[in-house]
Amino acid sequence: MNYKKMYFNNSMKDFQLWCMEFPPMEVGTHRRFYNRGSYYMSVEKVQIFDACFEGVTVRKWEDGDFEIPRDLPEDVEQYFDRKVEKYIETYLK
Repeated sequence: MNYKKMYFNNSMKDFQLWCMEFPPMEVGTHRRFYNRGSYYMSVEKVQIFDACFEGVTVRKWEDGDFEIPRDLPEDVEQYFDRKVEKYIETYLK
């Protein structure tokens, strides 16, 4: 369980809520969300000074919270990689 003692369901809506409750250190723009089973990813455009890059958060839903996965199944990794590549083409080039 997280330090806020909040429970989350295994759903995109709850992952988006989790992202608002536990934002990354640098919050970006053009945030997009994806999921594959119990794995979730958010991608956003982060700009620091003159540099832009993609900020990626990947989590796995386990027991009411979104945890950092130890590893990703190959199909999930390939799916997320394709989504990040498409995001870069759309927002960072």
